[in-house]
Amino acid sequence: MTLVATQWQAVRAGWWYCACQGVEMPYPPLLVDQDHAVEVRYKDRNGDVQFVDADEIATDTDEFPGRMRILSQLESGGCCENVATVTWWAGVVDPADVPSPIRTAILRMVARMFGDRGDTAEDVLTNDAAVSHLLATCSWAGRY
Repeated sequence: MTLVATQWQAVRAGWWYCACQGVEMPYPPLLVDQDHAVEVRYKDRNGDVQFVDADEIATDTDEFPGRMRILSQLESGGCCENVATVTWWAGVVDPADVPSPIRTAILRMVARMFGDRGDTAEDVLTNDAAVSHLLATCSWAGRY
């Protein structure tokens, strides 16, 4: 899970009609508002860079992770030839939106690092089952 608003970029084939349900966007939660837009660009058959209109990009921010799909077919070839660069935002804008298990895990790690100041940070951060379980509860894949 992305804890602060972060801009990401990915290049992938088949962003549109290959994925009717949309494509899961990594690093959830998907952040889409007037300040954090999804941008899709691709090369047409002439090799010119084209941008997909914002009205043609559907996003589902209620799912975790969010999904994105392009509503129209673009004229750049078949499914596997359709390579697009997608730029999107993920994360939370308000720190109060960070789930409480993650906040608790962070507080526990900071307390352990303070209490075990003489130990290496790696030992302190990797040997706490409670932190692992707290973070796993907020993961869409069961890991972090």
